[in-house]
Amino acid sequence: MTETLRMRLEYEPVELKFGTSGRRGQVVHLTQLEIYINAIAELEYLQALPLSHGGIAKGDPFYFAYDLRSSSSRFVESQGGRGEIAQAIVHAIHDSGMQPINLGRIPTPALAYYALFQKKGSIMITGSHIPFDRNGYKVNTSRGELLKKDEMPITERVRKVRDRIYGQLYQESLFDSQGLFKAGSLALPAENAEARNAYIDRYVKFSAGDP
Repeated sequence: MTETLRMRLEYEPVELKFGTSGRRGQVVHLTQLEIYINAIAELEYLQALPLSHGGIAKGDPFYFAYDLRSSSSRFVESQGGRGEIAQAIVHAIHDSGMQPINLGRIPTPALAYYALFQKKGSIMITGSHIPFDRNGYKVNTSRGELLKKDEMPITERVRKVRDRIYGQLYQESLFDSQGLFKAGSLALPAENAEARNAYIDRYVKFSAGDP
């Protein structure tokens, strides 16, 4: 019998849900597979939107940043070996036909300010105010935050992407039986300091009374 990825998973997946600010969950359940599925679906959704409604285009830069939580960019042994969430996001951006641009460890407003100024989409990997045993990410369109009206079509797209990826032959899948990339630990793209510098410059000028 030919085995699919879903048939080979050695754990029971816990699906990410929309929260008050993006998608959040316990790190022990945040497999790279689950992050990838949701990110691919949301990127496909943004690509289907008109540019005037926050859409993005294949081939364009897509910005991401991440917070200081260990699981945002590293595997965490005490959290079931889960983590490298940013790496899963990078893979999803690349596989969606876009250029992942790493803006580094900066605050969420710094990412949003820079990406919106560039009129591009962005993802912030962060657990925000919740405890460190949880994490997640937040997607921004090229015009701002996702809205309540976006939740239903994104949820339907996640379902379709999940079926598609779970149905892949295991030997052809990017993921192993633990929901991790078969390639192992992955390096992030080099950091681009432009967003950090732009955010600092904005407040330096404000403090100096410049318009």
